[in-house]
Amino acid sequence: MGHRSRRRIGLRVSAAALSVIGSVAAIVPARAAKEATKDTAAAAAAPAAGKQPAEANAPAQKPSAPLQRFDIDDFAVQGAEKLPQVEIEEAIYPFLGPNKTSEDVEKARAALEKAYHDKGFQTVSVAVPQQNVTGGVVTLKVSELKVGRLRVKNSRYFDLDRIKDSAPSLKEGSVPNFTDVTKDIVSLNQWPDRRVTPALRAGVAPGTVDVDLNVEDKAPLHASLELNNRQSPSTTPSRVSATVHYDNLWQLGHSLSFTYQVAPERPSDAEVFSGSYMARIPNADWLNLLFYSVKSNSNVATIGGTNVVGPGMIIGERAVITLPTREGLFHTLSVGVDYKHFDQTVKLGTDGFSSPVTYYPVVATYGATFQQEKFTTQFNAGVTYNIRTLSSPWDQFDAKRFKASPSFTHLNLDVSHTQELPEGFQLYGKVQGQIADGPLVSSEQFS
Repeated sequence: MGHRSRRRIGLRVSAAALSVIGSVAAIVPARAAKEATKDTAAAAAAPAAGKQPAEANAPAQKPSAPLQRFDIDDFAVQGAEKLPQVEIEEAIYPFLGPNKTSEDVEKARAALEKAYHDKGFQTVSVAVPQQNVTGGVVTLKVSELKVGRLRVKNSRYFDLDRIKDSAPSLKEGSVPNFTDVTKDIVSLNQWPDRRVTPALRAGVAPGTVDVDLNVEDKAPLHASLELNNRQSPSTTPSRVSATVHYDNLWQLGHSLSFTYQVAPERPSDAEVFSGSYMARIPNADWLNLLFYSVKSNSNVATIGGTNVVGPGMIIGERAVITLPTREGLFHTLSVGVDYKHFDQTVKLGTDGFSSPVTYYPVVATYGATFQQEKFTTQFNAGVTYNIRTLSSPWDQFDAKRFKASPSFTHLNLDVSHTQELPEGFQLYGKVQGQIADGPLVSSEQFS
């Protein structure tokens, strides 16, 4: 059994919103009588004894005409292009056969339309045109509304053509598959400072639907200045941290960030410079590459006249993979390697010794955020394994910390929870921990 395809596209869209309408006309064989408007049971019984004369003499209702029956040997499906023939046949096959009625035709129409909608083609409708059933063939007409015009509106800081190119499911001239549309919109909204919402309306050209991508955006340049007291032991209490970052370099969504942190009362206690660059990979919105560097200087008084001078540098990269999202769940996986070098010197009066160390840890981290209306829970787990063959020898690790080894592995875990309370208050809690296979140098030890 096959179907006959004709490319006839009809428009059934209201002016206020897109509405896919299946217009159904009754199938009436040439010899069939007109169907009755009401289907009631016959009630032509003789009046019972003792009833009132008016009730006894009331005329009996005429029975409604039965549904006209005919054979359906085949369906001629016009205008079907997006759905494979085998799926069309699977949808309408159950309604073939002898002794059918117009109700069976309506069920076939609804089944075919549902097959389209289940595949994501929400702008497709199926109708039954007026016809005389001859030769056992019933015609079904498919209207596959295509995108007539795609526009980007209200974007101030993001390139219009790049937004269009990032929504290939809404390309002009295509029949939109809303499964793919949802994926494209989710991908567009992963960029910071931008939110895109599609709006569909009746197309200017017949047989089309026009789409507007409405953009809410803000400038991708950000800066912050923070004063806190998160100091290390035996150091001055205050810290000042300044950060500036731009999140749409080259109109590609790349990010560049710089941070400077200092202990203003005594800069030798803490002075840190850091920078990072995040690149998005074309045609792979689930993958980002992150490159970063940290340069630190410190001169921390620990016990009496003993000072620890610890300048160091970290250079690293990460491949950040965005995992498939679910309702209320966003999670990522990152994998990368670092170069770490620290020039620690311990001074005892005028004497002292140096304990520099260099190593190359491989790091894998999983992060998940569970978000509901009243709470947010975050979970992070990271495994660090050091490449011993590239690192400093055993004695340098031991000099930095007794029995520390360049062959180390450790697992870091943390869970935090934010609960919304009445009157705008929040309750926040966090638990952190570390498991290691032996003593760790200070730059790796949990603190």
